[in-house]
Amino acid sequence: MDEQSKVVLRKVHRIFIENLDPNYVMDFLYEIDVFNANICEKLRRIEFRGDRARMFMFLVTSMDTLTMEILYEALRNTGYGFLAEVLRQSSHNSVSVQRKAEYFSRFRKELVVYRHYLKRLSHTGDHATFEEEFFKAEQNWKNIENSGLNNKRYKAADFYFFALDAWCEYRRVIYDKNLMYTDVFDKMENLKPYLSEENLPEMMRLVRYGSAVLMTNKNELNTALDYVNDAKSKFDLIHACRETGTVLYIEYNMLCQKYAQNLEPVLKEQLCNIANKAIEHFAVEIEFDETVYLDFKRMVLLKLSHLLLGIGMFGVYLDVSVSTEDKRKAISFLRLIKETKESWKRMETRWKWSYYTAKARLFGLNNNFPKAIKYTERALCYATKGSYSKEILGSQNALNIYNNLCERKTEFHELEYETTVSCNDNKEDSRMQRHLEQMECEIDYSLRNLEMLENEIKHSKERLLILKEKVKLFRNKRYKDGYQ
Repeated sequence: MDEQSKVVLRKVHRIFIENLDPNYVMDFLYEIDVFNANICEKLRRIEFRGDRARMFMFLVTSMDTLTMEILYEALRNTGYGFLAEVLRQSSHNSVSVQRKAEYFSRFRKELVVYRHYLKRLSHTGDHATFEEEFFKAEQNWKNIENSGLNNKRYKAADFYFFALDAWCEYRRVIYDKNLMYTDVFDKMENLKPYLSEENLPEMMRLVRYGSAVLMTNKNELNTALDYVNDAKSKFDLIHACRETGTVLYIEYNMLCQKYAQNLEPVLKEQLCNIANKAIEHFAVEIEFDETVYLDFKRMVLLKLSHLLLGIGMFGVYLDVSVSTEDKRKAISFLRLIKETKESWKRMETRWKWSYYTAKARLFGLNNNFPKAIKYTERALCYATKGSYSKEILGSQNALNIYNNLCERKTEFHELEYETTVSCNDNKEDSRMQRHLEQMECEIDYSLRNLEMLENEIKHSKERLLILKEKVKLFRNKRYKDGYQ
């Protein structure tokens, strides 16, 4: 490896040590004849991941046969796309680093910890404690609002804004379609004169409003993405941080809805790139609180696992083929999450639902329907525990799919057995023949009923769409009449 490449690796040394497990990369390097068996065995004997990563970095910088391009491809092909992106950007002296002389708020560390605490409350289903903490921040701001310009007021305003941002996320988690009609966005706007800095709050207000627009009307995806792009225009004025990562994460969720409609491979690749960039932004928070980064990384890896396994929003199965390579990557992500013990212990209720939904899908894709049912039931328990209505519905639908597949598989084996016995019988068994004919008639009858049911569902959907349009027109008319 040349001297310039060694300089680049020194720049990314810390983030590689904190994130890389060489066990997943060295097999790739062995296959392309860069690592030999002795090197692989030497790495495997090292017990702790961090020590393995340090030894790996020492080895790659001392090898003449390993170039930056080979290392980049190895990372991309083993589930470490976000590290590959860090490496690429560092090579071009354009890694996403701090873009401002000052962070938002002089109380940044306290804010990061506080905001993450609120996030975990909403994602563990502890809604009562979340609301209690929110109203405490709101009351604190009201008590101090007119106290004059001082550090205490700046701090109260900054904390209240983050509480408002958390409120938007909380209402999104429980899928409150009326969020955009509430006064939370006006409160965010009115708070701006009292905040430590204006760019980050405006960025978050824009992206949260775009998310609320899409939640209210799923047909407003382009409008919602316009708000995201407006928010991203602030990136040049703000550090790469938890909040910029959140903007990318929200963009990812929106584009996932678009992908569920068109299933375009190009969009899937774009989603993977956005997810890796988000992880890179979240990694900056290691400076303040490593658990914040680890929690967000786990969250994004679970999202990527769903994408790779053909799982849409809220656990809906997409009509897309899942390649062996995508399954392999998803398995590596899930294994990484499970093996990171501290991160696993901290996993919130909502993300446990996500993890077991992915596990169930893996077993389902391998036709192991009993195991798929087992893990779907476990996912449903966590969705119910957190009162996540959309996730509950998604798990219930998956459970129905697997139960039906189990029944069909059993019926198929029974029919296969009966048919085999009948065919091997030298004597004509008229009773069995009649039985088979009866079964054939029953199958035809079931198919006709199914076709009738599909037609009825189609007609019902058309009637509902017409009714929805009438309601929308009536509502708009009432709205206009009210203003007149």
